[in-house]
Amino acid sequence: MPFFRKRAILFILLSLSLILPLHAGLSLGIFVGQSWQKPAFENLQFKTDTRWAYGLRAGLRILIFGLEAQYFQVAHNLNLSDPAHSWQNRQVDFSCLNLAIKTYFSLLILHPYLSLGYGYYSLNLQELAEEKKASFNFGAGLELSLGGRLSLQAEGRYHRPSLSLNRADFRLGDLVVTAGLNYHF
Repeated sequence: MPFFRKRAILFILLSLSLILPLHAGLSLGIFVGQSWQKPAFENLQFKTDTRWAYGLRAGLRILIFGLEAQYFQVAHNLNLSDPAHSWQNRQVDFSCLNLAIKTYFSLLILHPYLSLGYGYYSLNLQELAEEKKASFNFGAGLELSLGGRLSLQAEGRYHRPSLSLNRADFRLGDLVVTAGLNYHF
């Protein structure tokens, strides 16, 4: 039996060494999109604020799995239902350095995927608080191959970091929908 196991392991390693170079690759990309931020704090009523988001991504893909690092930033304004509130139109600077695990469901040149990420967020609420937090996020997307080296990618990712204001959680629900161009090595 040990002889059979050794041969089976050797066969698997040899097969992977032949297959992985054909189905693995590095990519670099840029993206731009919209960010919809819906803050939540105690009894205040906020309106959704939409702003442009932009960033960079770098990824590694092996077969149906991927690992991607992203950086993006966006600046929102707080829009409250009460226009006289002192927080009205305060700027919220929001940036994220994210690492996400992806699983692809490839269909010829279309590659839909789901992802789970862990981001390091920098949150600056003008004159009220500034914090750096880590939090989970999740997303889904679609990548369209444009030949051997280029692809278009569209993605939606939901983030929900929070910071502490006066011992209460100030949550920033943020949906970021982006489109970008990737170059594959």
